[in-house]
Amino acid sequence: MPSPFFEQTSHQTALAYDRLQHNPRPVFALHHSMTAAPDGLHLTRVWRAVGDEALATETVHWQHGMLQMKATQPTLAETAQARMEGRRVQTLLTSHRTNAVPRERWLDLPYPAVTLAAMPLFIAQHWDALRAGETRLASYLVLKVQRAATVRVERAESRGAAGNRWVVGVTPTNPLLRWIFGSTLYELHPERPELLAIDGLLDPRDLKPNGRWREYLGRIEFADPVDLTPALAAPALHRRGLT
Repeated sequence: MPSPFFEQTSHQTALAYDRLQHNPRPVFALHHSMTAAPDGLHLTRVWRAVGDEALATETVHWQHGMLQMKATQPTLAETAQARMEGRRVQTLLTSHRTNAVPRERWLDLPYPAVTLAAMPLFIAQHWDALRAGETRLASYLVLKVQRAATVRVERAESRGAAGNRWVVGVTPTNPLLRWIFGSTLYELHPERPELLAIDGLLDPRDLKPNGRWREYLGRIEFADPVDLTPALAAPALHRRGLT
């Protein structure tokens, strides 16, 4: 386990494939970087397609015990963020649905807050318990609508390309959401907290002609494993947020 008393940064890249399309080409490229420092942990995920423009950017910051999350989709003129104060969350959204005016909404969460970007860190925080077959509940923030959905995090059966990898499933407890999105599977090294692939809900999305969201379900394969041990090493993570 790396020492939390010196700064270290890791960078990974991955390709994302849309499993609803009968075409093997990747639809997105994901650039993932994480920095562990004495004051906390900082994570950034940038999604790109053709060209250099970022389609979506997600950040997660733990600093001095405070958890902050932010997601931007420039092509949709949307910015959403959340700031934790214990289990109470302040959310801010600016999008076409708010007429480009920031809208504030406070949420009281029954469980620790996560986003898709933060979920691998939640898994690392509960590594031993999940490996022992225990289940954890989390409040998944849906920043684009300033709401939260309860998800169940637990061991799952490997399937397809997972092979002998250890798999953690994240499943909405709401039956309708479970029917629409199913489970998102996180494939990890069988012996240590390293993320190898994700199969399920992807972050970038589009708008349909009728104004509804076009969500992407797909698979993310990392070129190199994502080392999640900084989530265990950074002392600020244990005071609030994902624990």
